[in-house]
This record gives sequence, C-alpha cells and structure tokens, in this order.
Amino acid sequence: MAVLFSEYLIEQKQVTDEQVLTALIEQLRSTPSLAEISYEKSFLPTSDLLKILFHCQHHSLDFRSSAEQLGLCSGEVWEKIYSQLQTLQKPLGEILVEKGFVSVDTLSSLLVSYVENTNKPQSDNASRLDPILLKEYIAAFSRAFSNIGAEISSLESCKEQGAESKSILKNIHSEFITIAAAASFLGAKQSEKIAQFTLKFLEVFISIEMPIEIKYLTNTLTSVSQILNSICQYLHEFKQESQEKTV
Repeated sequence: MAVLFSEYLIEQKQVTDEQVLTALIEQLRSTPSLAEISYEKSFLPTSDLLKILFHCQHHSLDFRSSAEQLGLCSGEVWEKIYSQLQTLQKPLGEILVEKGFVSVDTLSSLLVSYVENTNKPQSDNASRLDPILLKEYIAAFSRAFSNIGAEISSLESCKEQGAESKSILKNIHSEFITIAAAASFLGAKQSEKIAQFTLKFLEVFISIEMPIEIKYLTNTLTSVSQILNSICQYLHEFKQESQEKTV
C-alpha cells in the first residue's frame, strides 16, 4: 500500500502524530458532505435527495450506502460528486502550513523526495499500455511539459509573491490537471498519482497569503516535472511505467 504524504511527513519526523491528527480533523470539518454537494450542485433531483436522506435516518446509514441501496445515484453522478469534493477539500499541506506545523520551504523539499519515492519501480506485474492512447498521452504531456517549463521561467522572473506569481501558479495548475486527466485515461497510475499530488501541493501555494520563497517553489516544480518527463520517456520506449520486464 502506498504511503500517504502525511504519513511520509511523520516518518521524516517533520510533524508529530498529534499535529497531523489536528490537521486531518480540521480538514474533515471544513469538507462539505456528499449530501451538501449533491444539493448545492443539483446533482440529484430534490425528491431523490429527500428519499436518500430519509433512508439514512430510518436505517442509520451513510449517504452513499443509502443512495446505492435505493438505486438513486449512477456511477456518472458519483464521479461528479467526488470530483467536486476533491475540488472543495482543503489541502492537508495548506492546513499544516497555516498552523505553523511545517514551513513552506520544508514542504517544498519534502514534496520532491516524496515524489521520487513514489517513482520507485513497482513490484507488482506491469502491463503494457494501449499504443494509441499512449501516443495521445505523450502528445498531451509534451505540450503540457513545454508550457510548464515556460511558466516556471516566468515565475523565476518574479521578484516577490503577488498577483502575477499567483496567476502563473494557476496556469501551471491547469497544465498539471491536463497531465493528471490524460494519465488517468491512459491508465498510467504512477504519473497520475504524481500529477494529482502536485495539484494539491500547488493549491497550498495558491491559497495561502504568507510570503513564499520563489526559488524553492520553482526548484520543486522543476524537479517534479523532470521526474514526470523521465517516466514519459520510459513509457515511450517500453510502453509501461514499471521497470519490470514483461514476457
């Protein structure tokens, strides 16, 4: 089972169990429920939403279990709900920084080591990826990688944190969304995981108002981009992410 970034921070003795628990509880408190998201975004008709909530109360079940028992929520709707949940959920790293449990610089450097650790060869059996989808992914990644490089160069020219640097970070965030989506469609799990984690990392810096050391940020983004590029090169040559041989 993959190690979570919060677990990794504890392993590296950068935060304590109590600090992570405090941050996780705050994250849970600030995250809207599935019912709230369904209501606010009108993902379900009012009548169906009421049936589910009544069922929850009658049978002491959670929202998802009730919805599935009643057959009132399709896979497509669940995908929309959880996608919105991921967008609204406050990144754990942001909470840790806000509470002063870890510095922005430390979070940046640990991101790189965590991603490198994530990129270690997998022990499970590797399978070759669809060549047509792979070609599309490589094309999408190449465009995004080029754009990210240009945005990092622009970020390096920023003398201090401000509206301009935040705008650049949002552009980089958009490119990583492209990479994550393309990797998910292809089934490139390692690349998707790294891209998704980098999105959470970027959201911390986009959200917080405290000063940011631009150098640490650009170095981190450059390192992560290079790691993803290395995986992409391996994909291009061997049609799989893992370094394990296929028969």
